[in-house]
Amino acid sequence: MKMTCIIFAFWIANSLFTPFMSIAADRQLCVGADERVELLATVQLLADYFLVSKYPSDYKKEVVQHFQTYKNHAAVRYFRELSANDFAYSEPFKYVLEHGNLPDLVPNQYDADFKPSSVMQADSLLLLSIYLKDFYEKTNFRVFFDEHSYLYDTLTTAIVESLGKTDYVALLEAYYGMPQADYEIIFSPLLPNGGFGPAVVLPNHRYHLYALVGPNGVENGLPTFDTDFLTKSLLLHEFSHSFVNPLTEKYWSELKQYDTLYSFIAADMEARAYSSWDIAINEHLVRAIVIRLVQQEQGRQAADRLLEREKKAGFYYIEPLLHALAKYENKRKKYPTFNSFYPEIVRVWQELSNNLVSR
Repeated sequence: MKMTCIIFAFWIANSLFTPFMSIAADRQLCVGADERVELLATVQLLADYFLVSKYPSDYKKEVVQHFQTYKNHAAVRYFRELSANDFAYSEPFKYVLEHGNLPDLVPNQYDADFKPSSVMQADSLLLLSIYLKDFYEKTNFRVFFDEHSYLYDTLTTAIVESLGKTDYVALLEAYYGMPQADYEIIFSPLLPNGGFGPAVVLPNHRYHLYALVGPNGVENGLPTFDTDFLTKSLLLHEFSHSFVNPLTEKYWSELKQYDTLYSFIAADMEARAYSSWDIAINEHLVRAIVIRLVQQEQGRQAADRLLEREKKAGFYYIEPLLHALAKYENKRKKYPTFNSFYPEIVRVWQELSNNLVSR
Protein backbone atom coordinates (compact mmCIF):
# COMPACT_ATOMS: atom_id res chain seq x y z
CA MET A 1 0.00 0.00 0.00
CA LYS A 2 1.05 3.60 -0.44
CA MET A 3 1.87 5.96 2.38
CA THR A 4 -0.37 8.98 2.95
CA CYS A 5 1.86 12.04 3.11
CA ILE A 6 0.97 15.36 4.71
CA ILE A 7 3.02 17.87 2.76
CA PHE A 8 4.35 20.93 4.55
CA ALA A 9 5.69 23.82 2.52
CA PHE A 10 6.75 26.55 4.87
CA TRP A 11 9.14 29.26 5.85
CA ILE A 12 9.99 29.45 9.51
CA ALA A 13 10.98 33.01 10.28
CA ASN A 14 10.81 35.16 13.41
CA SER A 15 9.07 32.42 15.37
CA LEU A 16 9.22 31.90 19.12
CA PHE A 17 12.20 29.58 18.82
CA THR A 18 14.07 31.02 15.82
CA PRO A 19 13.84 34.81 15.93
CA PHE A 20 17.14 35.30 14.16
CA MET A 21 17.12 32.57 11.53
CA SER A 22 15.00 31.32 8.67
CA ILE A 23 14.63 27.74 7.55
CA ALA A 24 13.31 27.10 4.07
CA ALA A 25 11.79 23.66 3.78
CA ASP A 26 9.50 21.49 1.76
CA ARG A 27 8.74 18.58 4.05
CA GLN A 28 6.27 15.78 4.24
CA LEU A 29 5.17 13.59 7.11
CA CYS A 30 4.07 10.21 5.78
CA VAL A 31 1.74 7.80 7.57
CA GLY A 32 0.98 4.17 6.76
CA ALA A 33 1.77 0.48 7.11
CA ASP A 34 5.11 -0.89 5.91
CA GLU A 35 5.43 -4.41 4.57
CA ARG A 36 8.90 -4.91 6.06
CA VAL A 37 7.73 -3.87 9.51
CA GLU A 38 4.60 -6.02 9.25
CA LEU A 39 6.65 -9.05 8.21
CA LEU A 40 9.01 -8.67 11.15
CA ALA A 41 6.14 -8.03 13.59
CA THR A 42 4.44 -11.21 12.38
CA VAL A 43 7.61 -13.22 12.99
CA GLN A 44 7.92 -11.64 16.45
CA LEU A 45 4.35 -12.63 17.30
CA LEU A 46 4.96 -16.22 16.25
CA ALA A 47 8.19 -16.24 18.25
CA ASP A 48 6.29 -15.32 21.45
CA TYR A 49 8.40 -12.17 21.68
CA PHE A 50 7.67 -10.04 24.73
CA LEU A 51 7.18 -6.77 22.81
CA VAL A 52 4.02 -7.38 20.80
CA SER A 53 0.53 -5.97 21.14
CA LYS A 54 -1.48 -7.29 24.07
CA TYR A 55 -4.77 -6.21 22.50
CA PRO A 56 -6.89 -8.97 20.87
CA SER A 57 -7.76 -7.20 17.64
CA ASP A 58 -9.39 -9.17 14.85
CA TYR A 59 -6.29 -8.56 12.77
CA LYS A 60 -4.01 -10.11 15.39
CA LYS A 61 -6.26 -13.16 15.56
CA GLU A 62 -6.16 -13.47 11.76
CA VAL A 63 -2.36 -13.32 11.77
CA VAL A 64 -2.13 -16.11 14.33
CA GLN A 65 -4.65 -18.24 12.44
CA HIS A 66 -3.10 -17.65 9.02
CA PHE A 67 0.57 -18.16 9.96
CA GLN A 68 0.33 -20.63 12.85
CA THR A 69 1.62 -23.52 10.72
CA TYR A 70 4.86 -21.56 10.23
CA LYS A 71 5.57 -21.16 13.94
CA ASN A 72 8.65 -23.37 13.58
CA HIS A 73 9.98 -21.67 10.47
CA ALA A 74 13.68 -20.79 10.60
CA ALA A 75 12.93 -17.04 10.68
CA VAL A 76 10.81 -17.47 13.81
CA ARG A 77 13.28 -19.73 15.58
CA TYR A 78 16.21 -17.55 14.62
CA PHE A 79 14.58 -14.31 15.72
CA ARG A 80 13.77 -15.95 19.06
CA GLU A 81 17.47 -16.76 19.44
CA LEU A 82 18.69 -13.30 18.44
CA SER A 83 16.20 -11.47 20.65
CA ALA A 84 17.39 -13.47 23.63
CA ASN A 85 20.83 -11.95 22.97
CA ASP A 86 19.88 -8.26 23.08
CA PHE A 87 18.64 -7.88 19.51
CA ALA A 88 15.49 -6.24 20.82
CA TYR A 89 13.41 -3.08 21.17
CA SER A 90 13.99 -0.74 18.20
CA GLU A 91 17.07 -2.54 16.82
CA PRO A 92 15.24 -5.24 14.80
CA PHE A 93 13.08 -2.58 13.13
CA LYS A 94 16.06 -0.36 12.45
CA TYR A 95 17.64 -3.37 10.81
CA VAL A 96 14.77 -4.13 8.43
CA LEU A 97 14.28 -0.45 7.61
CA GLU A 98 17.94 -0.40 6.55
CA HIS A 99 16.88 -2.74 3.74
CA GLY A 100 15.04 -2.10 0.52
CA ASN A 101 11.49 -3.22 -0.13
CA LEU A 102 10.33 -6.81 -0.27
CA PRO A 103 10.67 -9.31 -1.81
CA ASP A 104 14.35 -8.44 -2.35
CA LEU A 105 15.10 -6.91 1.07
CA VAL A 106 18.48 -5.69 -0.19
CA PRO A 107 20.66 -3.74 2.29
CA ASN A 108 20.90 -0.07 1.38
CA GLN A 109 24.27 1.40 0.45
CA TYR A 110 24.43 4.15 3.06
CA ASP A 111 25.59 3.50 6.59
CA ALA A 112 23.17 2.69 9.38
CA ASP A 113 23.33 3.91 12.97
CA PHE A 114 23.16 0.28 14.02
CA LYS A 115 26.53 -1.42 13.67
CA PRO A 116 26.95 -5.13 14.42
CA SER A 117 29.31 -5.50 17.36
CA SER A 118 31.21 -8.36 15.75
CA VAL A 119 31.73 -10.25 12.50
CA MET A 120 29.71 -13.09 14.02
CA GLN A 121 26.78 -10.78 14.71
CA ALA A 122 26.98 -9.32 11.20
CA ASP A 123 26.80 -12.83 9.77
CA SER A 124 23.87 -13.60 12.06
CA LEU A 125 21.93 -10.60 10.81
CA LEU A 126 22.66 -11.48 7.20
CA LEU A 127 21.23 -14.92 7.92
CA LEU A 128 18.14 -13.31 9.47
CA SER A 129 17.39 -11.41 6.26
CA ILE A 130 17.70 -14.65 4.30
CA TYR A 131 15.24 -16.37 6.63
CA LEU A 132 12.84 -13.41 6.51
CA LYS A 133 12.78 -13.52 2.71
CA ASP A 134 12.16 -17.26 2.81
CA PHE A 135 9.28 -16.77 5.27
CA TYR A 136 7.88 -14.05 3.01
CA GLU A 137 7.91 -16.34 -0.03
CA LYS A 138 6.75 -19.57 1.59
CA THR A 139 3.81 -17.95 3.40
CA ASN A 140 2.69 -15.80 0.45
CA PHE A 141 2.98 -12.87 2.81
CA ARG A 142 2.39 -10.34 0.02
CA VAL A 143 -1.09 -11.79 -0.57
CA PHE A 144 -1.99 -11.51 3.13
CA PHE A 145 -0.66 -7.95 3.27
CA ASP A 146 -2.56 -6.88 0.14
CA GLU A 147 -5.78 -8.48 1.39
CA HIS A 148 -5.67 -6.19 4.41
CA SER A 149 -5.03 -2.97 2.49
CA TYR A 150 -8.50 -1.68 3.40
CA LEU A 151 -7.69 -2.01 7.11
CA TYR A 152 -4.34 -0.26 6.67
CA ASP A 153 -6.00 2.54 4.70
CA THR A 154 -8.70 2.93 7.36
CA LEU A 155 -6.13 3.19 10.13
CA THR A 156 -4.02 5.60 8.09
CA THR A 157 -6.98 7.92 7.63
CA ALA A 158 -7.83 7.79 11.34
CA ILE A 159 -4.25 8.61 12.37
CA VAL A 160 -3.88 11.45 9.86
CA GLU A 161 -7.13 12.99 11.08
CA SER A 162 -6.07 12.64 14.71
CA LEU A 163 -2.92 14.68 14.08
CA GLY A 164 -4.96 17.78 13.38
CA LYS A 165 -3.48 20.88 11.79
CA THR A 166 -0.31 21.24 13.83
CA ASP A 167 2.77 21.26 11.61
CA TYR A 168 4.93 18.94 13.73
CA VAL A 169 7.80 18.94 11.27
CA ALA A 170 8.03 22.73 11.42
CA LEU A 171 7.71 22.66 15.19
CA LEU A 172 10.61 20.24 15.62
CA GLU A 173 12.92 21.77 13.05
CA ALA A 174 12.34 25.26 14.38
CA TYR A 175 13.16 24.17 17.91
CA TYR A 176 16.35 22.33 17.00
CA GLY A 177 17.36 24.81 14.32
CA MET A 178 18.13 22.15 11.73
CA PRO A 179 16.26 20.05 9.15
CA GLN A 180 16.14 16.30 8.73
CA ALA A 181 15.52 14.34 5.54
CA ASP A 182 12.16 12.57 5.92
CA TYR A 183 9.55 11.75 8.56
CA GLU A 184 7.38 8.61 8.64
CA ILE A 185 4.83 7.24 11.08
CA ILE A 186 4.56 3.49 10.57
CA PHE A 187 1.79 1.76 12.49
CA SER A 188 1.08 -1.91 13.03
CA PRO A 189 -1.73 -3.62 14.94
CA LEU A 190 0.94 -6.08 16.12
CA LEU A 191 3.29 -3.57 17.75
CA PRO A 192 3.13 -3.00 21.52
CA ASN A 193 1.41 -0.07 23.20
CA GLY A 194 4.29 2.33 23.02
CA GLY A 195 6.63 3.21 20.27
CA PHE A 196 10.02 2.88 18.71
CA GLY A 197 12.01 5.64 17.04
CA PRO A 198 14.58 4.10 14.71
CA ALA A 199 16.40 6.47 12.39
CA VAL A 200 18.47 5.89 9.29
CA VAL A 201 21.37 8.25 8.68
CA LEU A 202 21.86 9.30 5.07
CA PRO A 203 25.06 10.27 3.21
CA ASN A 204 24.30 13.97 3.80
CA HIS A 205 24.31 13.25 7.58
CA ARG A 206 20.61 13.98 7.90
CA TYR A 207 18.21 11.34 9.11
CA HIS A 208 15.20 9.52 7.76
CA LEU A 209 13.13 9.49 10.94
CA TYR A 210 10.63 6.78 11.76
CA ALA A 211 8.04 6.64 14.53
CA LEU A 212 6.70 3.10 14.88
CA VAL A 213 3.44 2.90 16.80
CA GLY A 214 1.22 0.16 18.13
CA PRO A 215 -2.38 0.40 19.32
CA ASN A 216 -3.37 1.40 22.83
CA GLY A 217 -6.72 -0.36 22.68
CA VAL A 218 -9.27 -2.17 20.57
CA GLU A 219 -12.84 -1.22 19.69
CA ASN A 220 -15.22 -3.51 17.81
CA GLY A 221 -12.24 -5.62 16.82
CA LEU A 222 -10.30 -2.66 15.36
CA PRO A 223 -7.06 -1.39 16.93
CA THR A 224 -7.22 2.18 18.22
CA PHE A 225 -4.46 4.77 18.51
CA ASP A 226 -4.55 7.49 21.16
CA THR A 227 -4.10 11.01 19.76
CA ASP A 228 -2.34 12.37 22.84
CA PHE A 229 0.15 9.52 22.76
CA LEU A 230 0.73 9.90 19.01
CA THR A 231 1.62 13.57 19.23
CA LYS A 232 3.62 13.66 22.47
CA SER A 233 5.24 10.24 22.63
CA LEU A 234 5.63 9.45 18.96
CA LEU A 235 6.01 12.57 16.88
CA LEU A 236 7.65 14.79 19.46
CA HIS A 237 9.43 12.22 21.61
CA GLU A 238 10.64 9.62 19.13
CA PHE A 239 11.56 12.10 16.41
CA SER A 240 13.44 14.22 18.97
CA HIS A 241 15.81 11.36 19.71
CA SER A 242 17.35 11.72 16.26
CA PHE A 243 18.20 15.35 17.00
CA VAL A 244 19.38 14.74 20.57
CA ASN A 245 21.17 11.37 20.61
CA PRO A 246 23.97 12.30 18.15
CA LEU A 247 24.80 15.34 20.28
CA THR A 248 25.05 13.26 23.43
CA GLU A 249 27.41 10.97 21.55
CA LYS A 250 29.43 13.99 20.37
CA TYR A 251 29.92 15.21 23.94
CA TRP A 252 30.17 11.79 25.55
CA SER A 253 33.79 12.16 26.69
CA GLU A 254 32.62 14.95 29.00
CA LEU A 255 29.23 13.54 29.96
CA LYS A 256 30.56 10.16 31.05
CA GLN A 257 32.44 11.88 33.89
CA TYR A 258 29.12 12.46 35.63
CA ASP A 259 27.87 8.87 35.51
CA THR A 260 27.65 8.77 39.32
CA LEU A 261 24.33 10.54 38.81
CA TYR A 262 22.97 7.39 37.23
CA SER A 263 23.26 5.42 40.48
CA PHE A 264 20.58 7.62 42.09
CA ILE A 265 18.02 6.81 39.37
CA ALA A 266 19.19 3.36 38.24
CA ALA A 267 16.20 1.41 39.58
CA ASP A 268 13.63 3.60 37.84
CA MET A 269 15.65 3.75 34.61
CA GLU A 270 16.34 0.02 34.43
CA ALA A 271 12.65 -0.70 35.01
CA ARG A 272 12.11 1.05 31.65
CA ALA A 273 15.05 -0.67 29.95
CA TYR A 274 17.16 2.51 30.15
CA SER A 275 20.14 0.56 31.34
CA SER A 276 23.01 3.02 30.91
CA TRP A 277 23.96 6.62 31.68
CA ASP A 278 23.89 7.81 28.06
CA ILE A 279 20.38 6.44 27.53
CA ALA A 280 19.20 8.10 30.75
CA ILE A 281 20.66 11.43 29.59
CA ASN A 282 18.83 11.23 26.27
CA GLU A 283 15.53 10.21 27.86
CA HIS A 284 15.68 13.06 30.38
CA LEU A 285 16.53 15.63 27.74
CA VAL A 286 13.99 14.48 25.16
CA ARG A 287 11.23 14.45 27.76
CA ALA A 288 12.17 17.93 28.92
CA ILE A 289 12.06 19.22 25.34
CA VAL A 290 8.66 17.61 24.78
CA ILE A 291 7.36 19.42 27.88
CA ARG A 292 8.58 22.73 26.47
CA LEU A 293 6.95 22.03 23.09
CA VAL A 294 3.70 20.97 24.76
CA GLN A 295 3.71 24.23 26.72
CA GLN A 296 4.06 26.17 23.48
CA GLU A 297 1.28 24.25 21.72
CA GLN A 298 -1.15 23.42 24.54
CA GLY A 299 -0.37 25.78 27.39
CA ARG A 300 1.18 25.72 30.84
CA GLN A 301 -1.34 23.39 32.47
CA ALA A 302 -0.78 20.62 29.90
CA ALA A 303 2.99 21.01 30.32
CA ASP A 304 2.74 20.87 34.13
CA ARG A 305 0.68 17.68 33.97
CA LEU A 306 3.30 16.10 31.74
CA LEU A 307 6.09 17.26 34.05
CA GLU A 308 4.41 15.65 37.08
CA ARG A 309 4.00 12.41 35.13
CA GLU A 310 7.68 12.35 34.21
CA LYS A 311 8.80 13.09 37.77
CA LYS A 312 6.64 10.27 39.10
CA ALA A 313 8.20 7.99 36.49
CA GLY A 314 11.63 8.64 38.00
CA PHE A 315 13.08 11.36 35.78
CA TYR A 316 14.67 13.01 38.76
CA TYR A 317 16.83 15.53 36.89
CA ILE A 318 14.26 16.91 34.49
CA GLU A 319 13.57 20.29 36.14
CA PRO A 320 17.16 21.65 35.87
CA LEU A 321 17.04 20.73 32.18
CA LEU A 322 13.78 22.64 31.78
CA HIS A 323 15.41 25.74 33.25
CA ALA A 324 18.30 25.39 30.80
CA LEU A 325 15.93 24.97 27.84
CA ALA A 326 14.14 28.20 28.77
CA LYS A 327 17.50 29.93 28.46
CA TYR A 328 17.99 28.37 25.02
CA GLU A 329 14.58 29.55 23.83
CA ASN A 330 15.17 33.10 25.05
CA LYS A 331 18.63 33.46 23.53
CA ARG A 332 18.33 32.07 20.03
CA LYS A 333 20.56 34.80 18.59
CA LYS A 334 23.38 33.43 20.71
CA TYR A 335 22.24 29.80 20.25
CA PRO A 336 20.77 29.48 16.73
CA THR A 337 20.78 25.67 16.91
CA PHE A 338 20.48 23.08 19.64
CA ASN A 339 23.93 21.91 18.61
CA SER A 340 25.35 25.31 19.57
CA PHE A 341 23.54 25.15 22.93
CA TYR A 342 24.45 21.59 23.90
CA PRO A 343 27.57 22.58 25.92
CA GLU A 344 25.12 24.31 28.29
CA ILE A 345 23.33 20.98 28.70
CA VAL A 346 26.67 19.39 29.59
CA ARG A 347 27.08 22.13 32.19
CA VAL A 348 23.75 21.17 33.78
CA TRP A 349 24.99 17.64 34.40
CA GLN A 350 28.29 18.99 35.70
CA GLU A 351 26.53 21.20 38.24
CA LEU A 352 24.20 18.42 39.33
CA SER A 353 27.18 16.13 39.85
CA ASN A 354 29.13 18.76 41.82
CA ASN A 355 26.12 19.45 44.05
CA LEU A 356 25.66 15.77 44.87
CA VAL A 357 29.36 15.27 45.61
CA SER A 358 29.46 18.30 47.91
CA ARG A 359 26.60 17.05 50.08
